[in-house]
Amino acid sequence: MLCIIRAKARWARRRGRGDSVSKRRSRVSYQHPLLLWAGLMGLLALAAAVGAYQLYRAELGKIRESNERTADTYQIITLGVLDGLDALLQRAGRQYLEHPDADNLWLTEQILRERKATNPQIMDLLVTDAEGAIGVWTGPGQPPAIGDQDYIRH
Repeated sequence: MLCIIRAKARWARRRGRGDSVSKRRSRVSYQHPLLLWAGLMGLLALAAAVGAYQLYRAELGKIRESNERTADTYQIITLGVLDGLDALLQRAGRQYLEHPDADNLWLTEQILRERKATNPQIMDLLVTDAEGAIGVWTGPGQPPAIGDQDYIRH
């Protein structure tokens, strides 16, 4: 009989441990889905952040490429305008220097005014002599005094 009582006591102890283990397991199993859910939500948030960053980088690359193409286009347009303006100024300057009479000054001024009217980027055009005196001026009013400026070469 003593053996049966000991066996029942062992069985009760084991059962008591088993209850505490099962209680612990039930607590862990209750927390485990919450931890799993929180982990999945964290991974989902991380994946969304990585995707958004990659989308941002792709759009930024497209914007940079577009800006570079626009800048190249404007550079080509500006160089074309400056080349045309340079040729016009050389022609008007040669005409002015070769024939500095009043009729020729008027014709040179008309050529420059026509060029100014066809290009909105040009504010005013002028032709000077070696001392910086303005001979032809396309701007409104009196021409400015530019003889003392650094860009006039003597």
